[in-house]
Amino acid sequence: MCPVLPRKVDPPAKVALKAMFLLGLGTCIITAVTIAVFWVIQDSLVYKPTKVWRGSPSVSGMPHYDDVNYCTTDGAEISGWFIRQPPGHFKNARTLVYFHGTDKNASFRLKKVIGFYEHCKCNILLLSYRGYGLSTGKPNERGMRIDAESAYDYLQSRGDVNVGPGGNLWVYGESLGGAVAIHFSKVYQHCINALILENTFTSLLDMIKLEFPILGVFRYLSRNRWQSKKRIGDLSIPLLFLSGLKDSYIPPDMMKQMHQLASKSSLKEFVEFEKGTHNRTWTLDGFYESVARFMDRVESQGAETKALQDTRESISPRGKDDSNRLATAT
Repeated sequence: MCPVLPRKVDPPAKVALKAMFLLGLGTCIITAVTIAVFWVIQDSLVYKPTKVWRGSPSVSGMPHYDDVNYCTTDGAEISGWFIRQPPGHFKNARTLVYFHGTDKNASFRLKKVIGFYEHCKCNILLLSYRGYGLSTGKPNERGMRIDAESAYDYLQSRGDVNVGPGGNLWVYGESLGGAVAIHFSKVYQHCINALILENTFTSLLDMIKLEFPILGVFRYLSRNRWQSKKRIGDLSIPLLFLSGLKDSYIPPDMMKQMHQLASKSSLKEFVEFEKGTHNRTWTLDGFYESVARFMDRVESQGAETKALQDTRESISPRGKDDSNRLATAT
């Protein structure tokens, strides 16, 4: 019978050290894999485009429109529509640039857009971001900013609508489109009458923390940040906030935070809809009427400001001439 040799047992400290090493190694591997997966799939977590195209403006009751196709500065081809008010009205009408949310594409907003067309008497530039609908490319924050900036270039190139300083340009953004609209408005606010925001967020980083708590510590690695709360304070233009209190996706408190952060705005309004959900606030009574009233108020305020400036300009030269005549007489 063979003798039984005693087993060599590691001291407790060494066992603990090995366990800590293995635990640390496993944690590092899991963290590295999580970061790699997040980096690869992050765009698909945020953007939900579809290539399915649904309807046209004419089918939705807006018969006067142009198909829009333009190239951005980085080579993406953007598609959509420029919907015109009836002949004889569209050149002097308001022009609204509409930035849609993260789902589907521009064609899925036609039922909503007709409300702005009818109640606010707007021409409407309705675009699909890169990767959405018939637009080429893949959606991401950097590219979508370029899409928005190129939209202004497109409007200028038309030559038949009143844009530029002293023009009649308005901007609307829903949900993620609110972040795009805020970027657009910051770049071109000297040419914009007002910005209208519906159920938008403070920043995409805040939304990642809210929707994907497990990824919260990795959110600062995101390529898509959409830091609207850091930009809205730079806007001096009038702002309208439309908030659905039953929004289960973007907390209504984020809209209130954005309203508070817009400290430089020359005129701001906050309208709440008690039964408004994230995607259906626009179906409630008073939605479009609130927008139309706000637009009228902005235009009225602008007319009063212009009249005051004209009065000052007309008085100032006479005052100078009178002073010169008085000096000569003396």
